[in-house]
Amino acid sequence: MIVKEYKKYNEIVYKKTLSNGLEVILVPKRDFQKIFAVFSTNFGGMDLAFIPVGKKNKVIQPSGIAHFLEHVLFKMPGGIDAMQVFDDMGINSNAFTSHDKTGYLIRGTENFLEALEYLLDYVQMPYFTDKIVKTEQGIITEEINMYLDEPTMRIYNKLLENTYKNCYLKKDVIGTEEEIKRITKTDLYNAYYTFYHPSNMRLIVTGNFDVDEYLELIQNNQAKKTFKNIGSIKRFEPYEPKKVVVTEESEEGNVNIPLVGLSVKFEENKNLREQYIKALKLSMLLEYYFSNSGEIYEKLLDQELINRSFSYYINLHKSYLSFHIAGYTRKPEVLLNTLQTTLKNLKRRKANEERFKMIKRMNQGAFIKSINSVEGITYGYLDIATYGIDLFEYPKIINDVKLEDVFSLTAEINSDVITTYTINPKKSK
Repeated sequence: MIVKEYKKYNEIVYKKTLSNGLEVILVPKRDFQKIFAVFSTNFGGMDLAFIPVGKKNKVIQPSGIAHFLEHVLFKMPGGIDAMQVFDDMGINSNAFTSHDKTGYLIRGTENFLEALEYLLDYVQMPYFTDKIVKTEQGIITEEINMYLDEPTMRIYNKLLENTYKNCYLKKDVIGTEEEIKRITKTDLYNAYYTFYHPSNMRLIVTGNFDVDEYLELIQNNQAKKTFKNIGSIKRFEPYEPKKVVVTEESEEGNVNIPLVGLSVKFEENKNLREQYIKALKLSMLLEYYFSNSGEIYEKLLDQELINRSFSYYINLHKSYLSFHIAGYTRKPEVLLNTLQTTLKNLKRRKANEERFKMIKRMNQGAFIKSINSVEGITYGYLDIATYGIDLFEYPKIINDVKLEDVFSLTAEINSDVITTYTINPKKSK
């Protein structure tokens, strides 16, 4: 076991990779009452093309299958629902699916050792039937129909669709009604046995617990189970060009005033650590100009082109990087033209060293704040571990970033990598 002490933050982190490949990260915080755990797999909405374990040929699965799998894993033999079992223990449980991972989480103060063992057991006990699949298809179809009416999610997904030509990031994590209907229990088992092998999974536990006791339970639990050696997972990620697919698109939707979005695409980088650090620099660049203390934000606000709904978001999924800007506005064309011109001209602006230092301090402060909760530490490790970076390495990475490193990114922003999407109010008949 690897033990790392971070005296500056009064933290000790225990890491161990079990013989079956499962990575375990334990962060005891004895001055807390709550315990939080996430059992995750490196499998998400963009992992559609792969060779299933034990097969020779590539498959391309329907979009939404990772999210579908997350739902049906709660269904146990005998009609038992795993979430109800946790409820009976007094444990809060949930799950999520993103573009590149799926996670099953529990939090609580009592009965947590028992709950942790059950978490490991139900996630590692797939039980799919035709009846379960059919029922879930109906449930998720209803979810999709509600989801499509939500303008902010609609614009997020349309921007991804128009940004990426081949990469499966263009596919909605929840899938489409047509593709959900194609999912079979065979598809689910193929995905499960390929991506839910312990060697592709990670267990993170943070909170008030005894490390030796918890590690013993985890090791004993895994030792009772048999997992075949699957080797490396053969995924297929199609070539992605530098340019966006569509430069401009609009539709009418359920909004009272127009909602606009803009996406900027950056080149793919297979070096995940480098891409993570680049995303961090990009976040600082956007914060410099577009946070509520940024000069461009204030100017747009003064011109009444934006309101408090204005936001930006970094999209980092493995080797793929882009960012979105979105907000409601009564002047959609003016705002989008202004944003595009501003972004393309950022390379001509002079940066202020003092403001940049302030942004670095704010990032350091946000990190300190995040590690004051069990959720902050757990999600922090979950987000960063894929990129070969330790969570408590983050402050040093921030500290090492130079002003010129951040503003060199502006040279990559041009018309070829920008796409916009507008949702206008429906016209009255």
